[in-house]
Amino acid sequence: QRDEKMASIKQAITAFILVVIFALIWQISRSINVRVGSLLATIKNISESNNMGLRSDLAGKDELFDISHHLNDLLEKLERLIHNTQEKSMQLTASTDNMHRELEGVMEQFHAQTDHTASMATAVQQMVATIGEISESTSVAVEGVHQAATNAEQGRSVVEMTVTNVGQLTGILSNSQQSIGSLNQHVDKIGGA
Repeated sequence: QRDEKMASIKQAITAFILVVIFALIWQISRSINVRVGSLLATIKNISESNNMGLRSDLAGKDELFDISHHLNDLLEKLERLIHNTQEKSMQLTASTDNMHRELEGVMEQFHAQTDHTASMATAVQQMVATIGEISESTSVAVEGVHQAATNAEQGRSVVEMTVTNVGQLTGILSNSQQSIGSLNQHVDKIGGA
């Protein structure tokens, strides 16, 4: 009977130890699940909201705390990287805007230069047309000068011919006077007879 009592006590102690062990296992498992759930919730919130400012608030000295700590470090670096990227993007946008304004200025200068060149081309065309008109007028004037020279030459020839004719006529008149004088002498002789 004493052995049966000892066996019952041993069984009771064994059962109590098993219950305590299962309770400890359940408590540890529950604690791990809660901490893992908190870590997963933080990661899920970051994934859904794209908010790199969220951090895991797990405490302790176990492996899950190490994971949480490294996750927070990673998020911190990503946040700095994104911030730097945004700053670079803003600087690039500002530089692009400046380049765009400078390009617009260059295009305006180009259009102004094009208009100026077109005006110069028009002026040159007008100048060429004026030169052509002057050349044509000069040609007409030269032709007129040639015609005047020709007319003067012809006039000189006519004057020379007139002078020659006058000289011939003078000679004829002189001969006629001599003939008339001789005739008068004959008439006088005839009258004296």
